[in-house]
Amino acid sequence: MTYKNFLLLTSALVVAQIGSASTVNWSLNAITFNDDATATGTFDWDADSQTLSNWNISTTSGTLSAFTYTPADSTAGAYYQVAGYEKEYLFMANGSTRQLRLTPVSALTDAGGTVDVNLNTWGGGSGSVECFNCSPYRPVVSGAFTTDATAPEGTPEPPSAGMLGCGLIGSVIFVRMRQNRAKRSATC
Repeated sequence: MTYKNFLLLTSALVVAQIGSASTVNWSLNAITFNDDATATGTFDWDADSQTLSNWNISTTSGTLSAFTYTPADSTAGAYYQVAGYEKEYLFMANGSTRQLRLTPVSALTDAGGTVDVNLNTWGGGSGSVECFNCSPYRPVVSGAFTTDATAPEGTPEPPSAGMLGCGLIGSVIFVRMRQNRAKRSATC
């Protein structure tokens, strides 16, 4: 392998690592409404493309009947309601005005972690509610979004690990090429 081919190969590997986006699976943790009903479940969020997918969220009965939001029976998206607040995650039942709206206190990222639900959102808390066109409705009184997507401290991110690996491989190849040249020079 020539040095030029090696550089092309390692450049392609590094660019492929850096260019990959990651979708993070977020869970609802201890989401409770003012009527003691709860919401549980998960959804996928890709912060790079701002795409929400693969949701499966169930709410228990209280002021409203129990319901499960899935791609088969609802739509979902992330929207800015009012300047100054994070995106609201909206799950709306197909053919109905029933909706679940959850707003985080800070942006959900591909790094993961735990982010509380904003209980003081626009409309006196109406940004984190489940409702039928907001009547009747039940506001969220506690809860968070969680994921285990965070890398353990001290572990390099995939692009950094990829570049480190390419550098080590390059060093080995460079040393071997020099050794082979030295052997050929010694035999001549």
